[in-house]
Amino acid sequence: MKDDALISVLIPAYNHENYIQDTIDSVIRQTYNNIELIILDDGSSDNTLAKIKEYESKCQKRFKRFLYSTQKNQGTVKTLNSLLSKAKGEYIAMIASDDMYYDEALELELEELKKDPNVSLVTGRSLYINSQGKVCYLNSKQQLTVSISCAKWKDYNDYVSSTRSVDYLSNNFGSYDSLAPYNYISNGYLIKRSFLDKVLPFKEQAPMEDYWLMLQLSKISKFKFIDKPLFYYRQHDTNTIKNKPKMKKMGDMTLSYERTLYLKEDTKDMNEAYLEYKNKYIHNAVVEYDRLAHFEIMNLELSKIEKQLKQANISNVYVYCFNDLGQAVYERLYYSNYNVICMFDQNAKNIDQNDIKVVQFDPKYLEPNSAVIVASGLYQDEIIEFISKDCKAKNVKILSFNPIFS
Repeated sequence: MKDDALISVLIPAYNHENYIQDTIDSVIRQTYNNIELIILDDGSSDNTLAKIKEYESKCQKRFKRFLYSTQKNQGTVKTLNSLLSKAKGEYIAMIASDDMYYDEALELELEELKKDPNVSLVTGRSLYINSQGKVCYLNSKQQLTVSISCAKWKDYNDYVSSTRSVDYLSNNFGSYDSLAPYNYISNGYLIKRSFLDKVLPFKEQAPMEDYWLMLQLSKISKFKFIDKPLFYYRQHDTNTIKNKPKMKKMGDMTLSYERTLYLKEDTKDMNEAYLEYKNKYIHNAVVEYDRLAHFEIMNLELSKIEKQLKQANISNVYVYCFNDLGQAVYERLYYSNYNVICMFDQNAKNIDQNDIKVVQFDPKYLEPNSAVIVASGLYQDEIIEFISKDCKAKNVKILSFNPIFS
């Protein structure tokens, strides 16, 4: 391939004195030549910076441009934003300071990226390596093993495909709806800068920055997967991914922030598949919110009714209107040990009573020192006016249950 396009490889480094030179070596060995390497040490407390300095001469000879610097600890999000502000390449690769590339990774990914203007990201298979750099596999207990005979999953993608039903070779690879439950894109990807500029900078409200980036890119572009190993994903004791509670919290925070964007983002360049997913999500969220809100209001208003009955020392009650509201009142009072004498409804003759006594209103049914709970909804005032004279004559209290207008 003609090395005409500049690739910027960005390394946010932090406390990886034992691995950073392996990472740099893997970039040096790339079969693609036109690369700039930019490293930002995020205030490491070990010898990471010193290890980078040892490679200064080698990197200056190999790369089109080589920069490294250090800062007070800012966290991954700010570090990546700073690195991106210094990058000049048309294509961007980001790699952690303990991981490694296959030698031909960037060349193969760039070749695929150039084939389709709608593809923003290309990645491949990611193999596990341990702290000594040896290729490992996952056994049935999801533990690392160097023995292929004990392996249940040969690499990261094999594991994800099996446990999360992800098809890396399907046309749906990298779609928003497939990414919404979890991020399954393997590391070592190469991205077109033109797409990155549409979604960046990274946001501190989304601490799982790689997941957030995948979601944003999936709204405006397609992804491509190369079915061959291109990356080494190192597993060791200080991996954030091994801290499952922290990972879950970061993921939840990222997804929560992502949901807040639904109602305020510019949808101009976004694909139809994402917009369809978003609109469906919003609709379902509104329906669920309405259901929960209605349920809470119902409970609140029913509690008020019970409080009024208790204060008036009333145990015999009637419910006016054999509708959903009326039946909710009936069930609540019945299971709260009130004596529900009957339900009133002017259409009683046409009602399937379901073992509930439902009759047309008649003052002959009214007993002194009882209460009628009116639960009509739209016709509360008319019904209260209709029964008020008879209720007053029998010393029957009228209570209004109308959560719809509460």
